[in-house]
Amino acid sequence: MIGSVLTDKPGKVYLSGFEKSNMAKILNQYIGNDTITNFEQDQLYGLFRLSDNYPLYEKLNIPAHTFCTFDFSNYKYYHKVNDEIKNLDIENTAIIVRNIAVGISKIANSDSKEIVLMKN
Repeated sequence: MIGSVLTDKPGKVYLSGFEKSNMAKILNQYIGNDTITNFEQDQLYGLFRLSDNYPLYEKLNIPAHTFCTFDFSNYKYYHKVNDEIKNLDIENTAIIVRNIAVGISKIANSDSKEIVLMKN
């Protein structure tokens, strides 16, 4: 879900269910910039709820976000037969993956549980 460039936000990725936890805030602190952003249409389209990892949130009460750069206007191959590696923006994807890896590594090596759900 990170193979395209977020329109007007190269190098950025949004987190589905952004407001459901503090994950974006913690990752951005570790990364040192605002790599993880909010996609305002997430709630409109119900993207968090439509994800296959939603039951992890709903049933187990744990953060279960998706990293995504698809914004419904920037990748014509989404869920189509031409969704092949040759159509992906590998350079942008590599930037995002490197940044996320830095943040996830620091979270994984933390002495405390840093990611928590937000109260609704």
